[in-house]
Formats: sequence, structure tokens, C-alpha cells
Amino acid sequence: MNTIKIDTERVLGPVEPHLLGQIVEHYGSLVYGGLVDERTGSPRGDTLRALREVGVPVLRWPGGNFASGYHWQDGVGPRERRPVRFDLEWQAEEPNTFGTDEYLAVCRTLGATPYLCANAGSGTAEEAARWVEYCNREGRSTFAALRAANGLPRPHGVPLWGIGNEVYGRGQIGRADVDGYIGTVKEFSRLMKKVDPTIRLVAVGWERAEWNFRLVKEAGEYFDFLALHSYHPRPASFAEAMALPLVTAEQIREALGAIDSASYYVKDRRGSPIRIAMDEWNLQEWDHERFIEWLSLAYAYNPANPELVARGSELARETQLPDPARMPAFIAERRKGDDDDASVTLTDGLYAACIIHEMLRTGGRIALGCFAPLINGKGLLGCRGGALVYRPTGLVFQLLGHHHAGAVVDCFVRCGGSELFVRSDAQNFRRRLSVPRLDAVATLSTAAPRLCVSVVNRGERDEEPCRIRLDAFSPKRLQRAVLTAETVDRANTAADPEAVRVAWSEHELSGSPREETFAPHSCTLLVYER
Repeated sequence: MNTIKIDTERVLGPVEPHLLGQIVEHYGSLVYGGLVDERTGSPRGDTLRALREVGVPVLRWPGGNFASGYHWQDGVGPRERRPVRFDLEWQAEEPNTFGTDEYLAVCRTLGATPYLCANAGSGTAEEAARWVEYCNREGRSTFAALRAANGLPRPHGVPLWGIGNEVYGRGQIGRADVDGYIGTVKEFSRLMKKVDPTIRLVAVGWERAEWNFRLVKEAGEYFDFLALHSYHPRPASFAEAMALPLVTAEQIREALGAIDSASYYVKDRRGSPIRIAMDEWNLQEWDHERFIEWLSLAYAYNPANPELVARGSELARETQLPDPARMPAFIAERRKGDDDDASVTLTDGLYAACIIHEMLRTGGRIALGCFAPLINGKGLLGCRGGALVYRPTGLVFQLLGHHHAGAVVDCFVRCGGSELFVRSDAQNFRRRLSVPRLDAVATLSTAAPRLCVSVVNRGERDEEPCRIRLDAFSPKRLQRAVLTAETVDRANTAADPEAVRVAWSEHELSGSPREETFAPHSCTLLVYER
């Protein structure tokens, strides 16, 4: 029989409070029409109430790719005086009615730690330092006084700052190689910390070990967290979707290995180890990096240039994207399609649960995470028109985020599995993997005391009976929550808002061993209480 053995006395590390955070970017209806009412420019009350229920421990803004062309001074001061800019990244008009102060007001309402991403593309280190001054400095200096003049005399105290976004990406504004970016990190860090030496900085990592190694070795004393983004193109099957988190797990291990190897060279210049900020992750419609290359080509497209035309046709065939000449119309179409609630299915939710498990298993070496995006697109919530929908991913975040706390403890799973060849061009990964049918993680909160075990049954059709062994923990009660649906392609929509749902039950316990049967294609949360 399948067995899950939990040793509560073997602690792997803390459950980081910022692990299940999110990002909101100015793209499509993620901000305007999602977080913010398009007509009034004010945050939507229904959206904020729902997000408080889901839980938003940290919120990254303004991007994402958008950050590489964003100038923060466009978004402060009276709204009617703010300029309307043409966003060079997403090819849309940006009204700037949602700016720094509006974002920080949302963070306060949600109880979220703010995480601002500075413009290291078209921006400068001084511009970033002045943003820190606007947000965090008291006194009569120019930008601290500007904040006060805007009706906010007290500093915002933003603790987390990113130095750019995906600067390695083809099509990224201000693209840099590792040598150029090392210089950027040093200069941004020096100036930003002159304004506020207490801030913590996130540098751009990559799934290329050499990039991460050199960045830590040569600039490791200038930042606190290494960003890691994990996107996978939508898989062809449910089985492949359940295998992809194993690819992410390898990506995490390689990044940690690069950090550990390079940290030897900076150990005398750092007071604490560098940890990972997995500040963008999700399933996508396409290979993320190929899509960025396609965007880059589309921006520069010229029908009179035969090389661009040839590469455009080749890339369109490889990615199933249209010819880059159609980019403006295609992006507009995708913005509408991205908000389709039916596109976020139970498969997405179970994929998210498995990624959360992988992050928890690092025992605190991943310090924060940001699911992309927060709302609409492929986000946790959908709000097309007047309807607000809790998508399967949102239900997973709510379920796991509200219960996993305290410390991650050893959780050994013995079960059957299957062999699957997995290909992910985004991570340059092609390998046959052994995929266990059950995926589990356990956390212990001594305050309650309470032991939480979440288990994903990766099987699409078969239930899995399992013996649960608890070492050094004797519970008297069990609360069980099961998230599932009739089929893996079911989604919550305005017409059917509970196609994917969570069912709770309570049980009194006595004796051992204990057995559970995990439903096919499900995420089960077991909450044991003494």
C-alpha cells in the first residue's frame, strides 16, 4: 500500500510568510478592469475583498516586462495631470492613473508586503534611488517633500526592491548580458542603499547556471535574493502537467547549487546567505522565452527586410504563433482571450499545488514567491464584467496559504508512479522522468498545535489508498479538505462558479495506523489537531 510517513521532529526549515505572494502587471485587464475600475480609476471593492480571502502576503509591481519601460514619476501626483504614455513593451496606452501611491494603498488594504521592481531597462540607478527616496525617506528633500505634497507625509517604508526584470530576455527593453548586468546591480544597489540602507534587493537570476554563478560571485554582496522565473508552455496532457513541477524542482536545485558554489567567494562580504525569490511562475500558452523573441521580432518587423521576414515565418511555425506582422492585432485578441475563466482549469490548480510543494520543500531557501498574475489573464481570480470568479488556482492558494505555517517537516512518500518523457524548451529540459502518483508536503505549527499535510493525487482516473504514519504527533481530530472536479479540464466560470470546489469534513480520531483514500486528480489537505 502507498505510505506517507511524517517525522515531526525532523524540521527542514521555516514556512516563509512571503512564499505564496503574487504579481500584478500593467498588461491587458490585469490592472485596469481587474484590480481597478476602468471608469473611476479606484480599486474594485469586490476584488479587494476576494483577494483578502485568498491571501496576498507580498505583491510585486509594476511588472514584469512592463517595469523595464516604466518611469515612476509618471504615476504620482494628481491623476488628471498624469501623462498618458505609449507602453513600448505591451504596445498599449498607459493612463498612469494607477501609480505608486495607489498600489501601496492596495497593499495596505490587503495586508501585503510591497515589492517594487525598479526600471533597469530604460531607467537609471538615480531614478531608482529617487523612487526609494519618494517611498521611504522622511525630511524635506525633493522627493520626500513631493510625497508629502501628494498628501502622504509619512513614508511608505517599502522593504523589497527588484533591480530590473528578465534583463537577459530577447525583446526586453535594455537587454543586457551578465557582465553588463553585474555593473547594473552594483550601481543600482549603491545608490538605492544610500537613500535607505535597510531595503532588501532582488537581482535577476536565470535558469542558466553560469549567469547565476557569476552574478553571485562578482556582485553577491550587493543584493539579498536571486530572482528565478518558472514558466512552462501549456502541456499536451494532464500527465505532462503533473510532471512539469519536477522540472521546476530541478531548476530550483541548479539555482541553489550555483548560489552555494559562488557564495564561497563572497562569504566574507555578506552577513547572511543569498536566497531565491521565485517571483514569477505559472503555466503559459507558449514557451515564455520563444514568445519574448517573437515579441522582439514583431517590434522590429519590417516587410522590406528579408531576414526579418524569414525568421518571422520560421518562428511562427515553431511556436504556433501568427506571423509577427500581425502582432498588434494578435496582442489585442490575446488580451481578451486571456481573461477567459474557462482557460484556467483544475489542471492549472493541481500544477500550482505541486509547485507550492516544491517551494516549501526547500525549507526556507526560497524566501518569497509571486504567482503571475494576480487577477484576470491566467490569474487567481477572474472578473469579466460584473462577475467575480474564484479560479482553481485561487482556491489552491486560499487552501494551502491559510493552513501551511510554522515549520516544514520531513514527509516521506512511498508510492507507485509512471515514466514520462518531458520536454520544456523554456528550461532547455528534455528527459525521461519518474513521476510519483502522490506528491505530499507537511508543516507543523506549534502555536495550535497543528500538523498540516497536503497531498496531490497526480493520477487522472484512479483513487489512491494510502497509510498515514505520524511520528511524535498523536492527533485527536482531523479536518479534511478535498479540492477536485469531475474532470481535469473543468473550470469555474460565471455560469458555473463551483465546477471546481473544496469540500470539508471533520473527524474524531483514535488509534493508528490511519488510512486515507485520495480521489483522482485532487488536492487533499489533512489538518491534524491534538
